[in-house]
Amino acid sequence: MRLAVLSLLACLVATPAFADPVDDVITAQMARSHIPGAAVAVVERGKVVKLSGYGKANLEWDAPVDTDTTFQIASATKLFTGIVLMRLVERGELSLDDSLSKYFPDGPASWRGIRVGQLANHTSGLTQGFGANAQYATFDEFLTATKPLPLVHEPGARSQYGLSDSILLQAVLEKVSGKPLPTLFADEIFKPLGLTRTGFNHAANRGTVRWAGVLPKRASVYAWEDGQQHISDNLYRPITYAAGGLFSSASDLARVFAAIDEGKLLNPESLRLIETPPVLTDGSRGGFGVGWTTRTYRGAPIVGHSGGPALADVVRSEDRKLTIIVLTNQHRFYPLLAESVADLYLPAGPRAKAIADKRTALTATVKAILTSAATGKVDPAVFTEAGAGEMVPFFVEMRGTLLTAVGPFKSADLIADSVKDGKVRRKYRVAFESRELFWNLTAEIGGKVVELIPVGEAD
Repeated sequence: MRLAVLSLLACLVATPAFADPVDDVITAQMARSHIPGAAVAVVERGKVVKLSGYGKANLEWDAPVDTDTTFQIASATKLFTGIVLMRLVERGELSLDDSLSKYFPDGPASWRGIRVGQLANHTSGLTQGFGANAQYATFDEFLTATKPLPLVHEPGARSQYGLSDSILLQAVLEKVSGKPLPTLFADEIFKPLGLTRTGFNHAANRGTVRWAGVLPKRASVYAWEDGQQHISDNLYRPITYAAGGLFSSASDLARVFAAIDEGKLLNPESLRLIETPPVLTDGSRGGFGVGWTTRTYRGAPIVGHSGGPALADVVRSEDRKLTIIVLTNQHRFYPLLAESVADLYLPAGPRAKAIADKRTALTATVKAILTSAATGKVDPAVFTEAGAGEMVPFFVEMRGTLLTAVGPFKSADLIADSVKDGKVRRKYRVAFESRELFWNLTAEIGGKVVELIPVGEAD
């Protein structure tokens, strides 16, 4: 009898009475997407309501992830850049309306119409080559290469994400403060909040040697390819630190957003500006506030930033004062997890109604592309010649980062349909095994596909 009671108690201890749905979402996605390690923080109205680590930070040493594990957050660094910019604005050290000519008097005439705020919200009109701009070792090299280039559009006309904006914004911040960006971040955010797992490792190539600082509990970054994990680590040059390269932990990022909720980092007007996209010259809204992304999810506005593309994924609902932070060490993964966790906290919101489909052959083509791409096969013949050149490599990458992560195609509902400039433009709500996503299709009248890409619900 005693043995039976002990056995029953052991079963009760081994099987929790209430499973945490956040844990279920994270661990299921880790298995589908070959994510070695992850960490999650949920902050609601200044309180940390969830903080957990999962899996392995380092596969070679079998080191586990905990809430102090330091992850590369890549482009989510821009969250910090936006905060620091607005703190300087609050103190009157610069203005979002300052012209670039104030800081670069020898710059080209076209820069006089660009405002500091337009660097932060990516409406500057500057040419934005990621790979080309990332190669410059010094800011002077970047300036020499960039000054002769014409603007791709008038400032304020379009919202175009890119690296040139961040490089110039970093130079402005350093000129105004008299400090290199890492020191500015530390003085404005890290030290006041007591962040102990956040900073740059200043990695650089010295000939054939990769040289970097030591960051305690740093997670290695991996990429799943050909059935196995590979070490995959970006090199961020110092002139691009405003755009990416920061390391942080779930616990430190939770402190940052708890401080934002409590008004310790920014005043209400600064936070409003950070989270508000500009009105473009055609009357539409851009996709960025002051360094932060802005979009609609479940019918409500959310802000944040991802990076890597999903080494870090941060989404925030200002209405709920709710922030979801997810960090991973899988380079080949699409930013899905923060929204998946947010689904557990946010109401479903309105659902766009499916409309009548008068071009069923196009919908069949969408299904064929998404189904075959998930198996690694993409038929170039369904695309235009130019479309095939862009879309075939795109779907090769999407298989590794997105299509494997969401599981098999289930169905597609047409929710928007128009013909413009001789092209069919459609929006689909596509159900996969694990979640729904929105996709925009551009096709020729005859049916050849120009573009098929995942988008936000309001895009």
